Amino acid sequence: MPNSDDVKKYGPIRQFLAALPTTTEEKTLSFDQVEQIIGDKLPDSATKYRPWWANQEGGSRSPQWRAAGFKVDQVNLQRRIVRFKRIAAVKEQSRALSLAELVTEMNERAQSRPFGGLPEWRKQHKSIRSLPATPHATFLPPCGSATRVRPRAHIAAFEVAEPRT
Repeated sequence: MPNSDDVKKYGPIRQFLAALPTTTEEKTLSFDQVEQIIGDKLPDSATKYRPWWANQEGGSRSPQWRAAGFKVDQVNLQRRIVRFKRIAAVKEQSRALSLAELVTEMNERAQSRPFGGLPEWRKQHKSIRSLPATPHATFLPPCGSATRVRPRAHIAAFEVAEPRT
C-alpha cells in the first residue's frame, strides 16, 4: 500500500496535468518544474533511475498522472526532463524496455483484452498458422515439429529457425 504522505506529495502533479487544455497532447517538464509543482525536492532516485517514473498501477506517483489521463512517455535523466503524454495520444513505438516497464506494459495491454477470447478465436481460425496484426511475426511451426522458435530483439517478433544438425 502506498505511503499516504507520498500520495499527498505527488497529488499536485495530477492537478497540474488535469488542468491542462484537452488539446494539449503532451507536456515536457524539467525536474525543477516538477519540484515547483509538488512543492518539494524530488528524491535522488527520481533523478538517477528511469524506473522511478514507471507507469505502474500502484505506488504513490504514477496513479497521480494516470488519473489526469497522462502517462510518462520519455525521461531524460541527463537533461533532467520528463515528458507526459495523454494516454489516448500515446502511440506504440519500438524501444528497449526495462523489466519493470515490460511488466507494466503487458499488464496494461492485458486489461484491455477480454478474458476467454483466445479459445473462440482459435475455433474460428483453425487453418491460420500466424497471428494477424503482428507485423513482425512469421509462420510458426506446428506443435511437435523439429524446428524451434527464436525471439528477435522485439519481444513480440519471432522467426522460425531450422534445427541444428
